[in-house]
Amino acid sequence: MKTFDPVDAYRQFLERLCNGDFDLAETLVSADCVFHVAGAADSTYRGPMGLRTLLQGARSPFSSLTFRLALGPLVQGDWLAARWSAEGVYGGGFPGAPAPPGTAVAFGGHDFLRFQDGRFVEYWGGADDAHLMTQLGMFG
Repeated sequence: MKTFDPVDAYRQFLERLCNGDFDLAETLVSADCVFHVAGAADSTYRGPMGLRTLLQGARSPFSSLTFRLALGPLVQGDWLAARWSAEGVYGGGFPGAPAPPGTAVAFGGHDFLRFQDGRFVEYWGGADDAHLMTQLGMFG
């Protein structure tokens, strides 16, 4: 039996799952994992299917989007923290965004995850939405 390595699991979470390999959700997060994200009730996104829905929705306005590790991950006890960056190309469809499709974007964010029994069981994350919205012409 392979020992759970939260650093390796997070790298897979960010570098593979967030970049479109959604099937990894089944192996990385528990069935009752709760995703705490701005603008959504905690019950909105749960388990592997909730994560898949969350990521597909976040990626949908972009014709390309690549996440990379910027800092960490740092592990203490059953918690993991990391900072990430993302670069991509806006494809259109973000409500209220006047930027034309093809606009290059770059933004960052952070993740905090709790793990138990070889899977992630809770997630808190945030992105620099104001910076992204500025690039999409919504501010400034």
